[in-house]
Amino acid sequence: MVKYSNTINLRVTTTDCLFESLIRKIFKTISVDDNAIADEVTLLEYPLGDYMHCNTPWRDIDHVLMPIMMEDHAHWILGHFDLNKKCLNIYNSYGFRIKDRQLVEDVQAFAVVIPHLLVNIGFWKSNLVDGKEHIEPLDVNIIQHLPQQQNGFDCGIFVIEFAKHIINQTIESMPNPLDCSTARINLATQLFKHGFDKQRNGYDTDRDNVARKVRKARKLKRGN
Repeated sequence: MVKYSNTINLRVTTTDCLFESLIRKIFKTISVDDNAIADEVTLLEYPLGDYMHCNTPWRDIDHVLMPIMMEDHAHWILGHFDLNKKCLNIYNSYGFRIKDRQLVEDVQAFAVVIPHLLVNIGFWKSNLVDGKEHIEPLDVNIIQHLPQQQNGFDCGIFVIEFAKHIINQTIESMPNPLDCSTARINLATQLFKHGFDKQRNGYDTDRDNVARKVRKARKLKRGN
């Protein structure tokens, strides 16, 4: 929707499940070794726009939408990283089971690692405190008064709908309650139309849109 819409004005991109895994992995070591993140080459490629197909460098956008699977709960939430406000907004559709304190604890990995990531690649600058480099974690905001799921398995469609309303700047007018069946039908229809339009009008493949150096690097990784 962001790539092809003529009505979306936000500069936004997204991440994937591998990004989340790498964030949680490095979080366990960064507290004792600030330089550990420099060795996570794949993680560093995300904000540079070099890893995910057709992605945008974070230097050129204002918002990053992150699907997040909670570590201790089989539950998807949406993270919304606002680069200008330097905060992480969390959208949760299961508030009566997953409390705010659990959300804050779960996303600390993102709040801590993302600033280190952006400092490491030169997008942000660190502060000096008592002569030592200090990198502030992101503020975490739990967004309130959101539509809530009525079962234990609709979190995925809620994450998608939260993201759609964020990029269209209509989150405050999101239907409440959310009709999940209609939302799934609408999503399938949009995906079908998108595929049909690409077949009818022609398109560049993902491979053509990925930098040559990235394709070469991935080929070498697979070879190893």
